[in-house]
Amino acid sequence: ARIRGLQSASGVMIACLRTSGAQVGSFGSRQTSGRVAERESQMLSYAIDHAGPGSVALGPMSRDQMRQICSASYSSTGEFSGISVDDWLDIARRTGHDASHAPLVGLSPERLRDALEKGLLDADLLDNAVRQVLGTKFDLGLFRHDIAPKSESTPRSGSAPSEDGKAARKLAEKSIILLRNDPAILPLDSGSKELLVVGMAGKDRPLPRGDKSGQPASVIDGFEALGLNFRFVPGLAMRQDGVAHERLIDADRLALGMANEAARRAHTVLIVLGENATRPDSGSLNEASLALIETIQASNDRIVLLSLGPRPIDPLVSGKPLSCVVHAGQLGTMSGHAIASVLTGATAPTARLPYALRSPSGEERLPFGHGLTFTDFALTDFSIELGSDGPVAHATLHNMGDRGGEEMVQIYVRRVESSSSVEPPPLKGFRRFWLPAQTSERISIAIGAAELGRYSRSGSYEIDHGEYEIRIGRNARTPMSGRIILSKAIVDAVRSLGVGGNADSPFTAPNRNQA
Repeated sequence: ARIRGLQSASGVMIACLRTSGAQVGSFGSRQTSGRVAERESQMLSYAIDHAGPGSVALGPMSRDQMRQICSASYSSTGEFSGISVDDWLDIARRTGHDASHAPLVGLSPERLRDALEKGLLDADLLDNAVRQVLGTKFDLGLFRHDIAPKSESTPRSGSAPSEDGKAARKLAEKSIILLRNDPAILPLDSGSKELLVVGMAGKDRPLPRGDKSGQPASVIDGFEALGLNFRFVPGLAMRQDGVAHERLIDADRLALGMANEAARRAHTVLIVLGENATRPDSGSLNEASLALIETIQASNDRIVLLSLGPRPIDPLVSGKPLSCVVHAGQLGTMSGHAIASVLTGATAPTARLPYALRSPSGEERLPFGHGLTFTDFALTDFSIELGSDGPVAHATLHNMGDRGGEEMVQIYVRRVESSSSVEPPPLKGFRRFWLPAQTSERISIAIGAAELGRYSRSGSYEIDHGEYEIRIGRNARTPMSGRIILSKAIVDAVRSLGVGGNADSPFTAPNRNQA
């Protein structure tokens, strides 16, 4: 997905796919020897076949290995159709260029000419490497006169920032995870009932951008733009340099007292915590953050916890989880506006956890794939049938709430190799379904090559016949499960469609030409 994004965003950019063993000097990669690991080979083959990176840096691979992995990207003449960084590294070494630095920086024409004259460098190798670069530039249209760079003084189109902002906001809204909401406090009442915002992270503008550039909107900025009725208190005193953020300090007593009194008069309290709210060793709340929540909870139990750090949190307070927890992370320039839109219900949360959240002791608290919306969904009546092109899973999806909403149905598949296997099936895809309030829909999900197969060590895509376990559910913990036996004939039929060949597949991948 990242390769496709980079190569489609501007139309004049290519991505470089490299292994951890690629030697790229100051770019920070480690050098390795021997064959590329099987898992890495599988990922490389999939990325090259279905995203078509414009360049590759595959490090210690032999030419035959590279040809196997990049088979879809080789031309009829037997040459890689993109740019091979390793060819340029080979040229750099032959010219005596210092490879301890970025190898492609400062490689002078004079050095190349001298190496050619001394017979250290083969002209065909250099010609082919240059041909790759010129061919790529031609394919990108970089030789057209109508895309010459404009003067920096030329003003940008007035619509561009607006379109950029819309895209950034839409992506930010889709990235917010509702972890808990029972009893339902969200969405917030945007009318006359007062909201209290607690926490310096609520007005922090640099925090949402992480280490990226730009001018993000804070949570407070987002609320102000909507005209919400709210008050703000810091909750904790400002920290000075040299004072640990996680410990309570004397000045916190006054700040906590003000927050407590304000919470008594508020209808709902939104506590906003940033990246310094948890302990690095355990992920649990640090002393100051825990004291802040306990103080507020003593005066008002309608608490929404919003985390803006890089990782989601689900803390225990007085031994119990909070009723309402939202993770927004670091959402970039439109962070505050996206958060305000989701908290007030203008947009429903749709994101899911990319890993399970566990307690310091290792107990799973929220499973992989977990995420709530503002209505209640359920899946029932699971069944599997064998179609002519492979298995098809069926279930009935129910929206039991009073709001329309979108649910993500997740598909987990594994081949059952022995009766003693206890490994849970990995996620193989997902489908999103939108249902009006108080309605049900019978859904069908085709299980194709992308879900059943795997890449071999050689880079070929393989599907085995035998027994498969197929689960579907709303997260990894609560899927419905069934098993089905695929004969060799069915496997051959599925393989003939190719990865992404089934239009109903939940994990359809475009081919190289589409990418």
